Amino acid sequence: ASLWRPPFPAGNDRFILSVACRWMSIGNTGTLAWKQSFPGGMGGAQPAVMGDLLVTQASGRSGKGRVEALDLRTGDVRWRGQIGSSGKGVLPLEDGSGFLTTGYHYTGTVFEGSVSRHSVQDGRELWVFRRPGPPPSQLPLIDPSTGRAYVWFGDGTIVCLAVETGALAWETR
Repeated sequence: ASLWRPPFPAGNDRFILSVACRWMSIGNTGTLAWKQSFPGGMGGAQPAVMGDLLVTQASGRSGKGRVEALDLRTGDVRWRGQIGSSGKGVLPLEDGSGFLTTGYHYTGTVFEGSVSRHSVQDGRELWVFRRPGPPPSQLPLIDPSTGRAYVWFGDGTIVCLAVETGALAWETR
């Protein structure tokens, strides 16, 4: 098995790591606290620790993406949400109320790159911004002082969105 990403801390007494489609929580003494498998794969997307949750973005068996929240202490799935596709990961908002994800949607013959905002309470999608073309090439950059997110898409287009509503402020290439 190979590590998909380096371990990261989850509180003062454990860390989380990913090996071959499994999240595992290892205590500082090396004891396994829990492990959780992800059928369909995790896609290498960056997770986030948000309060007492590990929020992840993964690939589903159907090719659709999903976001999931695991209890940091037990590894139990607290909630699952559906998204268009797997993307670059989970970007928590500074106030802890939610997070942004990236991905793409395929509608007939058109690919659309997307950014969406979700509630950390239940994973519910609060808004989605889509544009024709490739998906974002990285997670957005959020400026908390202005409430804006800057997203770089794979074709070189940069968009500026309102974090609260997903409204487009501007687009340039």
